[in-house]
Amino acid sequence: MVFRFLPNTAFREMGASKKEIISLCNSMIVLDFMDNLKDIHCRTLILCGKKDKANYAASVQLKEKIATSEFLVVSNAGHEINKDNPNKLGEIINAFLLQ
Repeated sequence: MVFRFLPNTAFREMGASKKEIISLCNSMIVLDFMDNLKDIHCRTLILCGKKDKANYAASVQLKEKIATSEFLVVSNAGHEINKDNPNKLGEIINAFLLQ
């Protein structure tokens, strides 16, 4: 986990200590909600940046498990779509909400 290599000062703005953040992250490693996704029945928008190779497979799994979902890959974006391609993100969200 990359947090281990950050200095303590990097955690000040998070409102918790480095030790607490690492403990929280470690506690979430075993969480698995995949079996519960079938219970989502509302329209769901799943987005993945085209350059976000690490999360593409998980995004596809979400699409497969949530029957009412729509999955889109956002061009010119990595993990942080809101920073990488904010205009496209806005267009996609507006179109989804207007459906």
